[in-house]
Amino acid sequence: MPAGPCGYLLDILMEAGPFEHHPMGGFLVLGWQTLAAYNQLTHEITDADEARAVISLSRAYLQGFEAGQNPASKPPTEWE
Repeated sequence: MPAGPCGYLLDILMEAGPFEHHPMGGFLVLGWQTLAAYNQLTHEITDADEARAVISLSRAYLQGFEAGQNPASKPPTEWE
């Protein structure tokens, strides 16, 4: 499925890593420091709005990932 005109942000998210591992177990939203380090190497993100969008995508990805761990959860297509 095409991601639209901002699909490159999804590519950035997947390349940087959609989330981070918490040292005590579990997962965290992609951190600003991690995203800054990624951008320092790649120069893919051109402004703060794109960085915020990638962090928001990480938050949404992690929400769906964690919901998917519950066998009784609804698939994302049925979320309200």
